[in-house]
Amino acid sequence: MSTFHQLRCMRSFLTVAEHGSFSRAAHALQIGAASVSEHVSSLERHLGVALFHRTTRSLHLTHEGGAYLALCRDVLPRIAETDARIAQGGTSDALSGLLRIDLSDGVDAFLLDAVRAFQARHPAVTIHMLRSQRQFDLAEVHADIAIRSIAPRDRPQDRILSHVLGRSHTAFLAAPAYLERAGTPRRPEDLLAHRCIGYVDPLSGRLWEWYFRGADGQDMALDVPCALALAQGDLRRHAAMAGEGIINDMAHFVAPLVREGRLVRILTDWTVTQPICHLSIHRERHRAPRIAAFIAHLERWFANQPDDPFASGDGVPKP
Repeated sequence: MSTFHQLRCMRSFLTVAEHGSFSRAAHALQIGAASVSEHVSSLERHLGVALFHRTTRSLHLTHEGGAYLALCRDVLPRIAETDARIAQGGTSDALSGLLRIDLSDGVDAFLLDAVRAFQARHPAVTIHMLRSQRQFDLAEVHADIAIRSIAPRDRPQDRILSHVLGRSHTAFLAAPAYLERAGTPRRPEDLLAHRCIGYVDPLSGRLWEWYFRGADGQDMALDVPCALALAQGDLRRHAAMAGEGIINDMAHFVAPLVREGRLVRILTDWTVTQPICHLSIHRERHRAPRIAAFIAHLERWFANQPDDPFASGDGVPKP
């Protein structure tokens, strides 16, 4: 098999794997379904292994197919990026290809401006922003990068690189209408007499504790009784804005809502500093030009974020 033909077959195989269908892959590639099928069959004959389990109703990657898919995702974008750089005179900014980023809720909205800025500089890079809450294998969700507000639970054998992006602090918030109706808590213990909106882990069903650190450095964990608990941060924010109760959240995620007057900060002397985001990537992928460029862009973007998005004091109720 010639190298050029193998690359065409690899592209067809990658597209079938990502679309889960030969016909959908053919539509995406704008070629006939018979050509896509022949490309995949040629690749299987060349490799001497089956890449897919095929039935009349389903199409699944084999173990070898999963390994080869990871290779295709690494090699093909590198070739496209190299071609683009050469075509544009070898400039370092000539990046192209598809970048898949899997984010947890809250993180996706917060990073949207960073993604827009990256694409403004690298318009040939296509970005797919996915959302999931659970821990996973990056290959399982077809993502190049995962960014979470919670530290990943990676094992050494997972071959994952992880590091922290930025730091924030916990904010406690409620709608003005709720505070007018129920009063403003002054200490964490006061929350026991209030209606709170908790976070429930979608995997374990466990209601998360609320953590506090006073100005004197005193730490406190409190099992806040929550009349309502939700598994998504954006739903918790909407419930709080509707006057349903008090929430805790990352300061950088909710600062725009405070500036708009839709939420008000409370318990401002009891905040806990923590990472804003945790970035995870396969060890084999972090050198891919578009991925390395995006990570470097994120690091610069976070370095320019304010340490305290509430530094102006907006949204803090008067005692």
